[in-house]
Amino acid sequence: MRKRISILIVDHSRSAYRRVTTSRLQLSLLVALAVASATAVTLAAYDYLHLRKTVPYTRSLEAKIADQDIRARTRLAEMQKQREQLDLIVSEVQRLRAKLLALNELESKIRSVAGGGASEHVNEKGVGGPLPEDIDAQSAMAEPKGDTLQEIHYQLRLLEETSSVQQKQLQAVVEYLARHRKLFDRTPSLRPCRGRVTAGYGYRRSPFNNRREIHKGMDIAGRRGTPIVATADGVVSFVGRRRDFGRVIEIDHGRGLMTRYAHCQKILKKLGSRVKRGETIALMGNSGRSTGPHLHYEVRLNGIPLDPSKFILE
Repeated sequence: MRKRISILIVDHSRSAYRRVTTSRLQLSLLVALAVASATAVTLAAYDYLHLRKTVPYTRSLEAKIADQDIRARTRLAEMQKQREQLDLIVSEVQRLRAKLLALNELESKIRSVAGGGASEHVNEKGVGGPLPEDIDAQSAMAEPKGDTLQEIHYQLRLLEETSSVQQKQLQAVVEYLARHRKLFDRTPSLRPCRGRVTAGYGYRRSPFNNRREIHKGMDIAGRRGTPIVATADGVVSFVGRRRDFGRVIEIDHGRGLMTRYAHCQKILKKLGSRVKRGETIALMGNSGRSTGPHLHYEVRLNGIPLDPSKFILE
């Protein structure tokens, strides 16, 4: 027979009591349940207190992370802006360099057209080193480095020095030409007509027999009837036909300079006429030995053919 345990529950206020009888097993289970419940409540209370302490720290940590994220985004935006500005600077340096090279070429052409006298009035002070080389834009777009920025500053200084000297040189040439305006007006310097250059001065393959030959002028192809202008002031020294050139007009500019305009459709000036620079003198055609409408243009000095491209200021 199992042993049973009786528990008396006394109510002192009413002087009564109640008996509860249970087995040892049931009592043990009841005690274990009570201990487990108390332990669970204690752990829950501990976790709650611990959580109350960690929540402010967690919120502070989240705020720091958010602040760092904002700073990182701001830094990235600043870097992107710096790269864009650097790219603009590099592009500007390269654009200025291209302009200086174009001016340098123009100055050489002006001196060639004006003759050696212009060089005597040019300031001989030069700038050390060549014109700035191109900067690698892709390299410059990377994270800006000190050496890249130093190179850009060096290029800008060199451009400034070069442009300053070149400005003085061009000014000297302009002043020389202003004093010798008549000389300049009588020197070929214009493009004789609109069109596409199909053959330049020098050796080429003949379009008729494919043999190597010397081409003594410049061929400019265009539409039949395209106006042809005098490239400088002068006097018409020849109007008529020449064997392979068809209809030809030649202008004497003095000082041994002469220009020839061949394969014309129509000549608009008479022998001995005075013509002005830029004045229409003929119309483009296909006369003579020709494969299509074009102008054959020559510049000669004392009968010796020169490269006409050296006498076109563009």
